[in-house]
Amino acid sequence: MGFGILLFGYFTAFAFELINTYFFADIIGGLVMLYALGKLSEYNGKFKAAAYGDMVFCAVAAFRAVMTTFRIIPENGLPFRLLTVFYTVTVIIFHFLLNTAVVAMAVDAEDEKILGRARFNRVFVTVSYGFMIVSTVISDRLPRDRLRYVSGSVLLIVALSVLLMCVLLYSSFVTFMVVGGETEEPAESKIPLVNKLRRRSYEKKKKIHEENTSMYLDYLDKKEGRNKAPKKKKKR
Repeated sequence: MGFGILLFGYFTAFAFELINTYFFADIIGGLVMLYALGKLSEYNGKFKAAAYGDMVFCAVAAFRAVMTTFRIIPENGLPFRLLTVFYTVTVIIFHFLLNTAVVAMAVDAEDEKILGRARFNRVFVTVSYGFMIVSTVISDRLPRDRLRYVSGSVLLIVALSVLLMCVLLYSSFVTFMVVGGETEEPAESKIPLVNKLRRRSYEKKKKIHEENTSMYLDYLDKKEGRNKAPKKKKKR
């Protein structure tokens, strides 16, 4: 369906941003997410807006990579701080659009658990990266020891927001995935314990397959019913 690919792209783009070594992970992950969001937009139009937000994020990330890799702007000057703030703003906008799309899909599927997580993340991620903007703006006004404390605290908060987003995307993957065909019977092993573990895993996958297929068919029926609903005529 696309959530698995989206999770991989998201983790690549934002988890590796938390380390000091830069290897264009944000651009690579952003392009992977763009592919996944294109697939998800077939199920809910809100993901198309998230894809546009991802395009802007990728463009700004590429621009920042060129500016810093070729040392066109110094990393401790005002232009670099302004670029970092602009980059972070695109990150906030993308997360807001992505969480809004997950909210819309959870509403359609009537999944309160994912709905609550997406709404919480929409606020928490915005606040987290907002702290990052503030720390970037005031970085030249703080003593070195205090700056290290502020930067470390902000990094932990942002890391938590990335973790929560990964949990949300994984939950969405498990809940909304549509499993094609039937789950395959586990291969027989000569070791009884292995057979027992494989059988237990098979039964779990089969249950998820049946539940998700039923849930998705209900979702399509509701969506088709809304589209076919007659529009009320306006009174003259």
